[in-house]
Amino acid sequence: MSLFRKRIKVTKEELAEVLGHWIEKRLENEQIKETAIDFGIDTNNQKDLNSLVDELFDLNMWIVVFTCERVFKNISKRDECLDVFHHLIYERLSEGEETDYRNWILNLAQKYMGYNEAIKSAQPILVIANVVNTNIFEDLRKDPFLQMRIGNYIMTISDVLEKALKQYKLY
Repeated sequence: MSLFRKRIKVTKEELAEVLGHWIEKRLENEQIKETAIDFGIDTNNQKDLNSLVDELFDLNMWIVVFTCERVFKNISKRDECLDVFHHLIYERLSEGEETDYRNWILNLAQKYMGYNEAIKSAQPILVIANVVNTNIFEDLRKDPFLQMRIGNYIMTISDVLEKALKQYKLY
């Protein structure tokens, strides 16, 4: 047992930066390639690879929100941090482009709603894995091993992020 169990105090802007960095790391080329191979996607098939990248972006963004909602109990500070986080990601994605934040966040919120509905089910990881599977491949691939790998990805990423976030205290 450690003598020092204090959490690191961070501002909402600092935590949003940490979360932004986490998203960037999850979506690096090498990570995408590993995930593609794990999900049985041909890394030379650009259509499936693009679908995977889009879905992993949406899924990982949702995992950040969902995990923050579980870890940080001060709703006001947490929601302010998540607003900063979403604006930060949007700014990084739209550098120099004429895009509309409102439309972007509405599209992302729609994806979040699909994951949130799935998480309420009796078998949440299986149902979320089905949603992810369908979003990547357009039609649900009825492969139990793929479902298991997708579910494992979700659980592992969520667990790693939760453990990391428990080190921080928003002030």
